[in-house]
Amino acid sequence: MIEKANKTSIKPFVKSVLIVVAPLVVLLAVFVGGFAVSNRVTAVRRAGQAADAVYDFNYLLATLEQNVPSLRLLQIRDGIDLMAIGGQVQEILETDYSGNYITRLYRLVGQAFIGPLGSTYPTGRLTRLDYTAVEWENSENRRMADAGFDPEDILGMLVAPDLNPGYDVRFSEMMQAIAPYIIAEGRIAYYGVVRFSERRLPYECYITQQFLEEIADFEHLIIDLRGVTGGALWFFDEMLGRHLIREEKYAYFHNFYRGGGRNLAFFDAMGSRRPQSSAFNAGDFAGVISAEYLHVLDYLADMDFHYMYRYTLTPSTTPSGFSGKIWILIDEYTTGAAQIAAAFYKEIGFATFVGNTTGGGAAICSVAGVSNFITLPNTSFVVRYDVVFTLAPSGRPIEYGTEPHYFNRSGMCALETVMALIEER
Repeated sequence: MIEKANKTSIKPFVKSVLIVVAPLVVLLAVFVGGFAVSNRVTAVRRAGQAADAVYDFNYLLATLEQNVPSLRLLQIRDGIDLMAIGGQVQEILETDYSGNYITRLYRLVGQAFIGPLGSTYPTGRLTRLDYTAVEWENSENRRMADAGFDPEDILGMLVAPDLNPGYDVRFSEMMQAIAPYIIAEGRIAYYGVVRFSERRLPYECYITQQFLEEIADFEHLIIDLRGVTGGALWFFDEMLGRHLIREEKYAYFHNFYRGGGRNLAFFDAMGSRRPQSSAFNAGDFAGVISAEYLHVLDYLADMDFHYMYRYTLTPSTTPSGFSGKIWILIDEYTTGAAQIAAAFYKEIGFATFVGNTTGGGAAICSVAGVSNFITLPNTSFVVRYDVVFTLAPSGRPIEYGTEPHYFNRSGMCALETVMALIEER
């Protein structure tokens, strides 16, 4: 009887335990199963990302190899074998990483592949469409790390960042395009260019006009292009160039490009604006290139098409009364549109150049444009390269930069050197 009573009393207890435990068992099964499924999904997703990253990078390498005009220049002049570096990056992508491949691709392209080209890029330079993404990624990673987040969690924001975190801090500097002032009353004027704006700024136009009127009887005008990079070339032409010449000026530049499909499509898209290019023999240019640049013929061997571009500067209908001597300051950080301005304005004898050789990294092209863009099909990253390789009338590649008439004197900057030259006259 006692045993029967005990058994009878145990049944409700077991039933109660089962009622409590059963849901926990089910939850555990769901959790374990979900964890396994999640791991499987993550593994599949990472495998897909890996395939996408490898495919995109291979696609990028093939496109560059067929279209970039300066691969040989990079190798001969700078010792950079871009395709060899690309092979190393390929190996890393395929074998040496177990993580978020999209972020990995982003970093490898920016640091291991583009990085060796330095801060000033030769023709064929590679950059993201919005280079502030590099600064954005670094600062955002630091901020998120401080907050205890894994940087990989912000992958979605890396593809197309909207803002540079330092934008508000540098806003006033970015808005400033020019900085003119008088160095010596009645004698020496200084016109600093902060950037080549991509639009006409009424205030800057007004200030420039007033400044040119004020210095009409001065002996010297110093224009400072040191540290100026990209922007619109026409900004310099319209703000200063056209107002300081009395007759039309022009110079002819030779442009070359390769016959890759990306380049042909680029020029075909120009329609009626497409330059009249033709096939050529590199040996034909031996007679027009000065002896010191004959090695350039090795670069031209990679090119398939050539066309001539005439860069023309017409005088303004309201020219400045200034007739003194013009000096232009340049340095190794003068690149992009400022480098193009330096190359052209030196060719036409507009000014005496002082400082250091400009950084190059530009091409003097036609209305068809200069840069083309490659959008990687899976990851949507955008890579930029210059389509053409340009030779100045002397045969000097624009990539080599523009040399000054006077290099900086020992212990002096370009402005100090100019001031010394002026005082010695």
